[in-house]
Amino acid sequence: MGLPDVEPMQQKILAKVQEKMENSIEEMTNPELMMKRFLPLGGQGMEQFQKLVSGFAKAASGGSDDSDKERDKNSD
Repeated sequence: MGLPDVEPMQQKILAKVQEKMENSIEEMTNPELMMKRFLPLGGQGMEQFQKLVSGFAKAASGGSDDSDKERDKNSD
């Protein structure tokens, strides 16, 4: 007895994964589509977007966020 042939199932799953990845890439390269994800939440969505961008910028510059400073202050 051999192992079952899972290649047809793998091909279907990989096709779906590829489709989702392509859709996500399109959304990330299209600012209008990306903002539609955040704006339905109103001001809260925009605030979350600003925190996301700020976090990326701090990580890229090697900085830490305010929660790191607060945690360090409380550990003394």
